[in-house]
Amino acid sequence: MSDNFNPYSEWLGLAATSPNHYQLLGLDESVTDSAAIASAADRTMTRVRACKPGSQARAWAQLLDQITEAKATLTDRALRER
Repeated sequence: MSDNFNPYSEWLGLAATSPNHYQLLGLDESVTDSAAIASAADRTMTRVRACKPGSQARAWAQLLDQITEAKATLTDRALRER
């Protein structure tokens, strides 16, 4: 991965280089509704999957994994509270 390539910026429009789970899904940190979190995760996943990763395929796959992890963490109350 190139040092100046930021998948969060390129594919999600985020300024952060290391967003938290809520930022990654485009949610306010006060959101706790599992359905809303799952819906946001699905929208984010669809947005990333629509991108053509080209030479950044590894970063693309890692971002999809991070979105999956964010969804799993935030939809589980015990994990979310940690």
